Amino acid sequence: NLQQCVRLMHPRYPLYLAPRPDQQYVIGATVIESEDRSPVSVRSAMELLSALYSIHKGFAEARVLEMRAHCRPALPDHLPTIRQQEWGYQVNGLYRHGYLLGPVMVDQLLTKLSEQTDSGVRYAS
Repeated sequence: NLQQCVRLMHPRYPLYLAPRPDQQYVIGATVIESEDRSPVSVRSAMELLSALYSIHKGFAEARVLEMRAHCRPALPDHLPTIRQQEWGYQVNGLYRHGYLLGPVMVDQLLTKLSEQTDSGVRYAS
């Protein structure tokens, strides 16, 4: 009956466990550097489920309702960036930390836009 998000910093299986309504949980995520968009591998599933079991033995009888895999946006240096394009700005490379870095990146982008507006550059909305 977990009520808060749990972050497990295991040396081999870093993961998070997020509670959802009706005693359901979301568990993620494996860290495999790849552009592979195929379904969840047996290895990834076993690593996640093994780590889940280490959080609480009660998960041994839990039911898997869904498994999905996808790539996370990352740049080669794993650092987020704001790039100006002819048409506007790109904010990329948040990787697995988007929910933490998103607000900081928005603040940085707003600062850039404010500096340009102050220098006479205007953008249409």
